[in-house]
Formats: sequence, C-alpha cells, structure tokens
Amino acid sequence: VLIPVLVEVFKEHTLDEWLDLLRGAHVPVGPVNTIDRALESPQAVARDMLQEVAHPTIGPVRIVASPLKLEATPPTIRRHPPMLGEHTDEVLGEMLDMDSVELHNLRARRVIA
Repeated sequence: VLIPVLVEVFKEHTLDEWLDLLRGAHVPVGPVNTIDRALESPQAVARDMLQEVAHPTIGPVRIVASPLKLEATPPTIRRHPPMLGEHTDEVLGEMLDMDSVELHNLRARRVIA
C-alpha cells in the first residue's frame, strides 16, 4: 500500500534534490547508484577507475580499471576485451586437452565460436 504512494511522492523531485532535502533535515541518506553514475562519481574519477583501451575491431573502449593502486607496481591493462571465440582454442586445447579435430567438430556443429 505504501510503495505506490512513495513512488508518486518521489517523482516530485530529482534524486539530487531529494538528497539535498534529506541531508538538510539531518537524515543519513545516500543514493543507490547506477553503474554509469558510480563510474562518473568524483571518487571514481579521482581514482582513475575508467581507462581507455584500443580494440582491434571497434576502436577505443572504456573499461573498468583495477581498484588496486600500488605505487611500486601499479597494475596495467595489457589486452583488449576478448572477441567472441578469441581464446576458445587456447582454453579448450590447453585446459581440456582437446585436439584440433575435436575443436573443428565442435565448430562445425556450432557448439563453439
């Protein structure tokens, strides 16, 4: 019963307006952020949490950086996000000991890319 009433009341102001109003009334409050809002937050920007990586088919791609910020050995992004099937042979061949004939048969049956 209460939820429909609250939904209508919350439409009266923007998120930022509600935050200001509630904080002004000394109510401990914070937003439940969407992913894009979280990544655009001052903290995420200050921690350099988005990095651009070159992708061979679609150009520059923004990806989430490592949350670890180490002075002596900072983590780096060494590869682009994989394309569909890019590591299939490596994973199935090395990890599951499949040979090229088995991989070919799986591709022919459209089981793998």
